[in-house]
Amino acid sequence: MKVISTVVNPIPDKEGYHLMKCNSCEKFFLINPKDLDVDEDFFCPYCSEKGNLMTFTEPLCKEKLDIPIEEAEKVAFRKNTDFAKIEEFFNNLEADDVDFDIVEYTIDEFLDEGDLMEFEFICCERYIKIPFEDYKDIRFCPICKGEILVNNQ
Repeated sequence: MKVISTVVNPIPDKEGYHLMKCNSCEKFFLINPKDLDVDEDFFCPYCSEKGNLMTFTEPLCKEKLDIPIEEAEKVAFRKNTDFAKIEEFFNNLEADDVDFDIVEYTIDEFLDEGDLMEFEFICCERYIKIPFEDYKDIRFCPICKGEILVNNQ
């Protein structure tokens, strides 16, 4: 038996925000996973597409991996992933061959961090980061899906 696995490790910014990209509208936003349960669903702040940490990072992973993400067995995407435990897991598998790969990406590979601004959602007392040019396109709170009626920041 041959085991092939790819672990995707997004590198957050210095404040812990992780880059997301919506599958539907293809816009970028950054959210801090400490504000979420790892498996909790949240919403795209532009189009209200529902997803989670996996679905909103999948487009970024597809761009980084040499193979389609559907062909890679996703083993870990968790905040504070312990790669030593993952490596131990693969070493303990009864397999003839284990191909284990860690793919990392940073925000700067997709966006200029200097062109980002914080956007506050008063309804849930949460912040996200977005590109400056997209601030007028924000329509929904990513946590509660509350609609932003007037956006004149």
